[in-house]
Amino acid sequence: MVDSDIEIARRSKLKPISEVAAKLGLASDQLLHYGPYKAKIALDYVKTHARTPEQQDQAIRALEFKCDVLWVQLDALYFAYVDPKMAYPGAFAPKEI
Repeated sequence: MVDSDIEIARRSKLKPISEVAAKLGLASDQLLHYGPYKAKIALDYVKTHARTPEQQDQAIRALEFKCDVLWVQLDALYFAYVDPKMAYPGAFAPKEI
């Protein structure tokens, strides 16, 4: 049987993002840090390193994917809390004002 994604994730040991970035040749100032284990690549890095049309297309596809993920999250929140108000059991339940 194949392990699920969550099982694999729970067995994994996080590495500091600075260590991961260094292995990729990224300087600390090229990252937007979100704690010790998470960061985003700064736009300056993309503008400096995406020089070929292929690299620029990859950067655009990554941004498009990120936008798609954000829209899906917004749709899920709207569905759960606005219309038809079908939040997942155990999800956050705001108090009515």
